Amino acid sequence: MRRLGMLVVLLAACDDGGGAAGDGGAADAALDGATGPVCPASVPAGWACAPAGTFQMGAPDTETSREDDELLHQVTLTQPFLIKTTEVTQREWIAQMTNNPAWFRDGGEGMCRSETCLSRPVERVSFFDALAWCNKASLAEGLTPCYDLSNCGGGAGDGCEPGEASCLEGYTCSGAVDWDRTCTGYRLPTEAEWEYAARAGTPDPQYGPLDLIAWHRVNARERSHGVGDLQANAWGLFDVLGNVGEWVWDVYDPSYGAFQPDRNPQTDPEGAAFGDTRVIRGCGWDTGSRYCRLSARETDFGARHLNQLGFRPVRAVP
Repeated sequence: MRRLGMLVVLLAACDDGGGAAGDGGAADAALDGATGPVCPASVPAGWACAPAGTFQMGAPDTETSREDDELLHQVTLTQPFLIKTTEVTQREWIAQMTNNPAWFRDGGEGMCRSETCLSRPVERVSFFDALAWCNKASLAEGLTPCYDLSNCGGGAGDGCEPGEASCLEGYTCSGAVDWDRTCTGYRLPTEAEWEYAARAGTPDPQYGPLDLIAWHRVNARERSHGVGDLQANAWGLFDVLGNVGEWVWDVYDPSYGAFQPDRNPQTDPEGAAFGDTRVIRGCGWDTGSRYCRLSARETDFGARHLNQLGFRPVRAVP
């Protein structure tokens, strides 16, 4: 397995993601078209709607730099969902949580100065920090929170000491975190939802020339950048490759749970406990170009904070 900057890579089992059912097939197209409920005529500013549909998740054996855990298989998303067009910014984090954990904040370790730092992605947030932000943002808008965080404690975004680019302290959960699948609020995408929306119909490793769509090791100049500065994919999503890696809901399984044909992830979700190894998708500002592919998978402890890790929420279609 590869690394996202300082990322620690470990193996654990197993969740193939909610809202998706895998059957192991391999059709020729990456997206076979909408097969269920459709998107609304209009969506909120800063959001895009991913329609229900079927796509090929993973990578073919012929894809350059493909890893063994990118098995090509067919996945059907039975419901449309809204997904934020950008990663959550420092400004958006502060609006809910008041602190700013980012390495590249104004006056922070990453030598970012001025108001423009707030348009960069928030990073150095753990998986559990992201869940806390989603719940708080949901409550602020009168939406139903998606996660039961009653087993969690500490201050979200307070994990790292000054000068620590990576740490494991801070807001943690002593038991499993349950996801209420009927919630109306913000949540992390499943791994399948993330790849489906990031691909936006393309079967290719990237949706365009990498330097035009992603801040990565070659062009980022060792720093994060403002969200939305480069070209979006076909569904209007920015930075799905590059800038910062993005936490998704799933517990890591190298075989996607062998597609788990006898389990319905919509009604039988796995919880999220402190020691679980979670999946990270996309790539970061210090990631090598060979890993900036739409099927590439990274992993780390859910409690990890890293200056290349952020998140992008989704929510149900109203």
